[in-house]
Amino acid sequence: MDKSLTKKIKNALLEASNAASEFVINNFEGDFDVFNKGIIEGENLVTSIDKKSQEIVYKIMIKNFPDHVLLGEEDSDYNEKKAKDWMWIVDPIDGTTNYVNKLSIFAISIAILYKGTPVASSITIPSIKHKKTIMFAIKDQGTWINDKKININHSFEVPKKGILSGNPKWLRNKFTLSDKLIGNLGEIRNLGSTCYELFLVANNQMQYAISGYARSWDFAAGILLIKEAGGSVMQFSKKENRFVNFHGWSKDYINNEDTYSFIQNWKGLILSGNKKIVEYISNNMKK
Repeated sequence: MDKSLTKKIKNALLEASNAASEFVINNFEGDFDVFNKGIIEGENLVTSIDKKSQEIVYKIMIKNFPDHVLLGEEDSDYNEKKAKDWMWIVDPIDGTTNYVNKLSIFAISIAILYKGTPVASSITIPSIKHKKTIMFAIKDQGTWINDKKININHSFEVPKKGILSGNPKWLRNKFTLSDKLIGNLGEIRNLGSTCYELFLVANNQMQYAISGYARSWDFAAGILLIKEAGGSVMQFSKKENRFVNFHGWSKDYINNEDTYSFIQNWKGLILSGNKKIVEYISNNMKK
């Protein structure tokens, strides 16, 4: 991207991040409608705040880039469902169940992709001190919170006890872990928001995370934040029975409905963290 386009994308990203997160956080203590998307009652919740948050991002995208398309967790009638060179992938509230239950562990996630590869992204979380914290990244320009550049700590090669780690509850039921990995998983937490966990990984508050199986909107922003902070991101390949490097959805990218549908329905298991820990875990974990 040239400097002019990069600046315009960054400004639009931060405008959308600020506007959507302000709306979500300002309504956290209020009353709102809650709906059920899943077959089982309470399994997959969505609120009127989710829907409005996504609409806020969409309007800012269209104002700045009329030729871009949005793919969001919440289905909408206002958006064309056909892949274009530029696609915004949005999770308007990741951690909706936490949000509904007034637990302030949730995130607003926005990623801007060019032909399937994230080139700009942000994750915003609620913050006691500043009301909210926006972490953003631009491809090849690093990861930032305000004017502070974020870099992942690479000082240790295996997970440490006393430092937070993200693991799904079912991990040891579905995967075989080596004996040395079982004893070195760190302090495991399940937060109920993949985007929130990826924010913590990029910000050195979580030494690694095994996240999923989850959707593109859960990962699109976080993978760029972590990579630009110097971390590593891998996806579990069922075909190869191992973790492989993950870069996005650029393979065979074509501007049509099928590509949009593929990214919309994609699900994956992602391992992220400092490069040495990610390598250590990937070498000691198999299906």
